[in-house]
This record gives sequence, C-alpha cells and structure tokens, in this order.
Amino acid sequence: MDSARRTEWFFLAKWVLANIVGWAVAVRVCLAVGESAGGGDTASLVILVFIGPVIGAIVGTMQWVVLRRLVSWSGCWMLASLVVCSVGWVAGLRYSLSWKEPFVLGAVIGALIGIMQWLVLRPQVSQAGWWVLASIVGWGSFEVVFAARSVVGVATRGAIVGAVFGISTGTALVWLLQYPITEA
Repeated sequence: MDSARRTEWFFLAKWVLANIVGWAVAVRVCLAVGESAGGGDTASLVILVFIGPVIGAIVGTMQWVVLRRLVSWSGCWMLASLVVCSVGWVAGLRYSLSWKEPFVLGAVIGALIGIMQWLVLRPQVSQAGWWVLASIVGWGSFEVVFAARSVVGVATRGAIVGAVFGISTGTALVWLLQYPITEA
C-alpha cells in the first residue's frame, strides 16, 4: 500500500473514531441532563432543548481535532456545527414530528450543517458541493439508526451512529480532499 493510500486510511480511521466518541459522549451527556431533570415529560423536553447544542458542540469539536491540520478555518467548522445543529434540530424536529419520519430530521439538519461546512471547505476543495449531500446522508443515517429501538443502550446506539456517520462522511472527505483548489 502506497503512502498516499495509508494516509487516507489513517485519516478515515481518525474521522470515524472521532465521530464514534463524539456521538457516544454527546448522547450520554444529553441523557444525563435529562435524568437530572427528574424524568418524564420534563426530562424529554430538556433533552430536546439540549440535544442540538450538545451534539453540535461535542461532535463538532471531535471533528475539528481531526480536521484542524488539513483544513484552514476549521475552527469555523466547529462553530457551524454548534450553531446550525442547535437551529437545525429545532427546524428538523418540527417537520419530523409532523411527518413521523426519522430521516427527515436528519436530512434537514444535514442540509443546514452541510451548507455551513461547505462554506469552510469551498475555498480549499474544488468539489466541495458534494459535502452537502454527504452531510444529508450522514445525518439521515443518524436519525434512522438512532430511531431504531433495540436492546442496546442509547449510548451504544450513539456509538453505532457515530460509526455510520463517520464512515459515510469520512469517505466523502477523503475523496474531497484529493481535489484541492490550487492557485494559478
């Protein structure tokens, strides 16, 4: 395996691991916040309010750790994740609850975050527009996997979501980073 291919696999592995840890920790933090609210409807409301900012902050920070040396303005990636995930969660939740489709919430959030992160990638990557689609697929996967009820705990589902999200978006990033914009 040549050096470039090893570098791509190493990046992908770091990206997937960052997303597994980020999603698992974010979900666990949201549950802890909900549990501290006493359970029931109050806990559910607290979780709904906090889940967007918590996921945006924690997952965005973990992604920034991987991207910071490869993408200039990667700090904006973190900020975009926090702000848009907070707003996108509310917007997507409104549509998701009325349509009862888990992919809708993820797609709305994924589109909004993807557009903001595209702004970070656009000056550096010639095919950056594909990132929006990758983000929609990644976030849609999150909702579909997380909505599936199973015997595994919620934090474990968060880690599974992180893996699915990390593989789908990481594969897109590996491909996108192969097409840097060169100055003429």
